[in-house]
Amino acid sequence: MQVAACGNALLGKDEDSGFGVDDLEQRISVVSIWGGGSRPEQQKHLRYGSHRDAPGSGSWIVCAAPGRLLDLICAEEEEGREPLASVRVLVLDEGDRMLEEGLGDQLDGIALRTAHMRQTLFFSATWREEKVGEQARRFCRHTPVVIQIGENGTMQEGSVSACPRNIRQIVEVFDDDESEEKREERKLARLLELLSALEQGTSEETGDAKCVAFGKALVFCTTKKLADTVVAQLADRGCEALSLHGGKAQQERNYNLERFTSSEEQAPNVLVATDVLGRGIDLPNVTHVFVFDMPGCIDDYIHRIGRTARGMDGQGQAICFFEYADCLPNLAEDLVTHLEVTEQPVPPELKRIAEEVAEGGRGRRVKKEELELPTYGLATADELGVWHASGYRSWMFESLSLKASGWFIFGHAGVLETDRGPGQWRRIEGSDEIMEVVFGNFALQLQYFPKWQGKKRPNFSSIASATWLEVAASKHGQVTGWIQKSKQYKWVDPVDMEGEAEELPETEGAKGPQPEADGRLEALETEWQSRLEEAKAESRRLHDQLHRQEVRSAEQAREIAILGAEGPSQAVRRLQGEVAMLESKVLEQQAIQSAAARKSEIALRAELDVKNHEVSTLKRALEARDSEVCRYEAELGAIIAELNVLREKPCS
Repeated sequence: MQVAACGNALLGKDEDSGFGVDDLEQRISVVSIWGGGSRPEQQKHLRYGSHRDAPGSGSWIVCAAPGRLLDLICAEEEEGREPLASVRVLVLDEGDRMLEEGLGDQLDGIALRTAHMRQTLFFSATWREEKVGEQARRFCRHTPVVIQIGENGTMQEGSVSACPRNIRQIVEVFDDDESEEKREERKLARLLELLSALEQGTSEETGDAKCVAFGKALVFCTTKKLADTVVAQLADRGCEALSLHGGKAQQERNYNLERFTSSEEQAPNVLVATDVLGRGIDLPNVTHVFVFDMPGCIDDYIHRIGRTARGMDGQGQAICFFEYADCLPNLAEDLVTHLEVTEQPVPPELKRIAEEVAEGGRGRRVKKEELELPTYGLATADELGVWHASGYRSWMFESLSLKASGWFIFGHAGVLETDRGPGQWRRIEGSDEIMEVVFGNFALQLQYFPKWQGKKRPNFSSIASATWLEVAASKHGQVTGWIQKSKQYKWVDPVDMEGEAEELPETEGAKGPQPEADGRLEALETEWQSRLEEAKAESRRLHDQLHRQEVRSAEQAREIAILGAEGPSQAVRRLQGEVAMLESKVLEQQAIQSAAARKSEIALRAELDVKNHEVSTLKRALEARDSEVCRYEAELGAIIAELNVLREKPCS
């Protein structure tokens, strides 16, 4: 659908130019091939072109999706035709996305069927050398030439993210502590407010000289269900909108797109779409793009806002609703960098989120399964005092003001292991219940409550005091937590762990342990030290084994680098493509051999028929000779009988 629209626009009639487009259309045939169209009709167009009666029958320009095109090519080759043998220019629009989505094997199959001497062109607004550069170079026989249009991008780092400066970008951050349903309602209300203001010509968020006159608007959502929901809710509020996504039939998608691009006054001015329209399509008169849901990477954001400000003098405006997601912690920093490079305003809330992620306040948390316990072990009961908590060292915490939660583990000698990296802890002198902890961007004083909020397990709450931690405590708000009864992180006394130290009753007059008990304790201590040495030796052995494994992994990484900078899935797909090509070649050779065998069989059968005919002729001649011999024998017998009769007559 997208390439068909571009292909038709390429040869559209231009009344002002005076150019003979009608004559040109009679001589040049442009066809579009895509998965939703009629296969027989597309195969006929590929073979004969869109004008069968025109001189030089055949397609001059083919705009196609790789899968359907390769399918039709294979069908043509089975009938002995090579439709792409004369193709000398191969254009890959949005080539990086096709390679990222695993279409490299299909593109290889198409490229191998084109002319040996050809020109290959890649077009994309974003380019990541580390992702697709090596694959793209496989299509080129020489070092490719890179042409960058615009001032943006970081070519020295092997990547390009070109975004025109004539797109005014506005980012609104939704980061309040509220439910997801409430946030979606606020976003929808804000979208309606902006659309109404644009239609009335009173856009308050663009109240300056750079305000872009409203024409048509695109709204991007992440899911098909959300797109239909936004359209329905916009309709309930009196704003007519259309939706376009992969869940709709091709005919309905074409109809909605034609209505949206129509120049009629009654045509809808708002189109809600998923990533189907995110790339590779030129829609006229789109002046505003609303990114209702921020995509998962900055490249997709650049392509989405690129649907506006088309052409050399185009002007557009992009409004993005940004929400922080734990699964995408670095997206805020990427967006801040992009806005700064394109000289767009950066909201303070967005900067704050990026800074909190960088400081460890937000982002990916370390799982306890990934934590390697330190060699110094867990904190002892004497070190923790009332925080001993029956030996449990793992605690959970949460901060409602920051919408943050996590865990920490008390280690020996004031070391704190947390989901935000290592930290420190220390007890306040003169108060057993007060503990100071510092980790990540947290610096807190915690007070211990054995039965806080009616719970029987130990809990704590942060407090503000007249110390250097007061500012930090006020910044993070109240932090509360509770003990996590994990046996993996429970401190056990070495004597208790052996299970051999028993309490000895104190006899009368005795003021200390018996000599036998002292001997047993010394023996246990000696045995514990020996086991500790064995554990250290085992630790060293495992460390050496880990070192050897790291060396082996480095060698394997170098081997992978030699084979190519491609991921495992891409390598598997490439090998599968090579296997498929080899299988096709084997089938082709088998077909050739089968045809030759059939020809030989037919020739031998014909020769055998000739020989059989000759044998039949000889048999008939032999039978004729036999009958003639029989006739001669009969005549000879008659002559002999007549001679005998003559002999028997008396002489006269």
